[in-house]
Amino acid sequence: MERKEPEGLNLICTMNRLDGLYRIAARKKGIKINTLIFLRAINDGREHTQKTLCDEWLIPKTTLNTIVQECIENGYVSLVNMKHSKEKGICVTAQGKAYSDQMEAEILQAEKKAMKATNDEYGRVLIEAMKKYTAFFEKELNLK
Repeated sequence: MERKEPEGLNLICTMNRLDGLYRIAARKKGIKINTLIFLRAINDGREHTQKTLCDEWLIPKTTLNTIVQECIENGYVSLVNMKHSKEKGICVTAQGKAYSDQMEAEILQAEKKAMKATNDEYGRVLIEAMKKYTAFFEKELNLK
């Protein structure tokens, strides 16, 4: 009897494989995947706090705090006072931006080529569908 994989399991395997590819690429560059993702997240020109990053990326506070402390020690980020919050903002330093840009250049190039090939075949529907699926799944889990 042939066993049919549930669509959810197939999606989980695909997302885990994608995560694994990022992890392998980061390891090849000599950077921890969480550090690479963190630097990329804060290098987008918006204001960030540890709380906003934890909420957006669903990263445990302790994990993020460890990453932030390592990046402060390495001179990649600094903490700054926020105008409208008691929390400290996380600001990427010039050294952090240069390091982040260097570490992710090859990954960004691969992403752009893969996204172009995907968009050529499927259009923007893939990204929009993943956003919708994520929102529906979050709702069904009663997390929002």
